[in-house]
Amino acid sequence: MMNFNTRQFTEIIEKAILLSADSKRWQKAIERAADGLRSGNIVVTELASGALVTTENASYRVMTGSCECPAYQYKHQPCKHRAARRLIALYNAALIEVEETQPVETRTIEYDH
Repeated sequence: MMNFNTRQFTEIIEKAILLSADSKRWQKAIERAADGLRSGNIVVTELASGALVTTENASYRVMTGSCECPAYQYKHQPCKHRAARRLIALYNAALIEVEETQPVETRTIEYDH
């Protein structure tokens, strides 16, 4: 199970829900993905060409704009798998941004020759 910075992850979820205000289906998918990620019932493994999203029932490959799950394949509906992949991508990007803004302490050792 992934350990999240709770405050940062919550901010990302809230922003995603706000940005999808025009789609109740996306909001529901985001909420389901967030719940699954927090509980450990959804695991996102990033791949070179997308991600593998594993849930309590199955694993699906998620590519840019598509998913192998039945909700997407047959109905082209928003799904928790695509939402989970996007939440993890946003979370990881936020972590990198925080690391880059934190000061780095450098120590040097000088020798007398």
